[in-house]
Amino acid sequence: MRHYLQSPHKFRAARLSLKLSERAMGAALHLGKGGGRTVRRWESGESEVSGPAAVAVSLWLDPRMAPHTREAAIAVWRLAS
Repeated sequence: MRHYLQSPHKFRAARLSLKLSERAMGAALHLGKGGGRTVRRWESGESEVSGPAAVAVSLWLDPRMAPHTREAAIAVWRLAS
């Protein structure tokens, strides 16, 4: 099943709502040196947004998440990538 943030347009909207540049989003997701380029590819539809990245970003956007829970979600993302 595809996560709703795997849509290029929805992923871009999520990044913008977090007020992150493509490069900053790549860094936040620990995508490595070319992370900004990966984010650009996802947003252009050139590559599919990875499931773990979509889930991590959706958790960051969830207003019900306490800050410590958000940090735990980021830690899980690091383990999965």
